[in-house]
Amino acid sequence: MDMLRKNDRVCFEFDVDAEIVKGKEACNWGMRYKRVIGFGKAVFLDNIKEKRRALGIIMRQYSEGTFRFPDDSVRRTAVIRVAIESITSKQSG
Repeated sequence: MDMLRKNDRVCFEFDVDAEIVKGKEACNWGMRYKRVIGFGKAVFLDNIKEKRRALGIIMRQYSEGTFRFPDDSVRRTAVIRVAIESITSKQSG
């Protein structure tokens, strides 16, 4: 957290459909994958309403339910938004 406050530059990466490609020899093994890589700036959310909204978005990835986020818990929780400046993709295999 201290590092992000000193330097807000970030890089992120997501890989999907990754699988090992076996070879006859160890040096012939590899990977198939699809990858997204992005760069941007970390933005700390301070507004409790914005933090609640972001936490709700995260939770919807795991459940269709609705969640209540108590004020004191939200205040103690760091929520960081990445303001994306550039993004690329790559596919192997």
